[in-house]
Amino acid sequence: MRFVAIALVSSLALGASNLRADDPATTTPRRKYQVVLEDFEAAKRAFASKFQTAITEEQRREIRAQFPGPEDYYGRLLALAEAHPEDAAAVDALVWIVATSTNGYDAFKDRGVRIKRAMDILAGDHVDDPRVGCVCLELTEAATPLRDEFLHTIHAKCTDRRNKGRACLALGEFLLAKSETVSRLKGTSGGEVMRRVKAESPHRLPYYEKLLREDPGVLARQGEQLLERVIAEYGELAYDPTILSKGGKTLADVARTELRRLRNLAVGQRAPEIEGRDVDGNPFQLSDYRGRVVLLTFSGNWCGPCRAMYPEERALVERLKGRPFALLSVNTDPDRETLRRSISQGEITWRCWWESGVEGPICSRWLIEGFPQVYLLDHKGVIQSHEFPDKESSNRALEELLRACEAEDRASK
Repeated sequence: MRFVAIALVSSLALGASNLRADDPATTTPRRKYQVVLEDFEAAKRAFASKFQTAITEEQRREIRAQFPGPEDYYGRLLALAEAHPEDAAAVDALVWIVATSTNGYDAFKDRGVRIKRAMDILAGDHVDDPRVGCVCLELTEAATPLRDEFLHTIHAKCTDRRNKGRACLALGEFLLAKSETVSRLKGTSGGEVMRRVKAESPHRLPYYEKLLREDPGVLARQGEQLLERVIAEYGELAYDPTILSKGGKTLADVARTELRRLRNLAVGQRAPEIEGRDVDGNPFQLSDYRGRVVLLTFSGNWCGPCRAMYPEERALVERLKGRPFALLSVNTDPDRETLRRSISQGEITWRCWWESGVEGPICSRWLIEGFPQVYLLDHKGVIQSHEFPDKESSNRALEELLRACEAEDRASK
């Protein structure tokens, strides 16, 4: 739902000259920081140019492997921050490290060490800096050990009211995400997840073992209480203005939305009804598919990641033909003909509601903020997960839902 706001600090580099970090004229911490960001942006442009010229999948894989991610710049930024601890550019450098860490697992080899160092400096020396409160809001989507420690520390230590409110909101959202992670680990697919962690990512194992000792209900209640506290004590404060999707909103606005999500769209809740029309104007609703396992996606041809899912979705529909399964999508293309063309060309082989744009009544009711969005519903219409079943563990969970549906159907005959 949240989009990583690298612009949180990188905008400070706009309009800078082309001086290099080793030029005599490049002497200020601010300029050195700007140069690092320029190097990162140049690397991204070079990657995009090479990737567009690649012909084979093997060439694309080689180019991806060579692409320098944000973590390749963490060393330079940490060195800058530690050499100039009193300069404002030091905080920007540390915040950039933390903000860009949200796409990967925090505690991983050198990257994890550097992220932790940046977090420790911010929590130790800059806890009431408003930039720290803003970056907390970027760390709520996935449970990892460094985010867990950092958000709890900032929430406990900060005294600035703006930061306290943002940290309270961030920690509340994080605990709700953590609760869902624990529920998945304790669910039917949890054993397979743990086996894969042991085999592929053993550095994650201690944290996952700790998660297994947590109570998802307790975590959810703690998160809910923090969100209610945000509304009661900090509600009028502005949300982070650097996140465009939240522009003009208050902390109370966002907290109320998250509480609605918890109480209406969390795993274990009955899915809200969807009533709408398909591309030909024919009405249908989600409850028409009660008695089938439903994979519900919010999508659109305008969304690159959504289109990238189409081949997997077609394969899933084909593989489960004849079983009590339905793939349904809420399509948000502004032009109805775009969806019609995708269906006629065989790109989309499942039924879709058509809703012009991303702010229509269906998306609003389901609190959709990012695309694609996925919900897996059992045959009773209860939300079981928010993941596309493209991994072995998710496929196993889908298969178990299908078998339960089929068993109930046989018993009723």
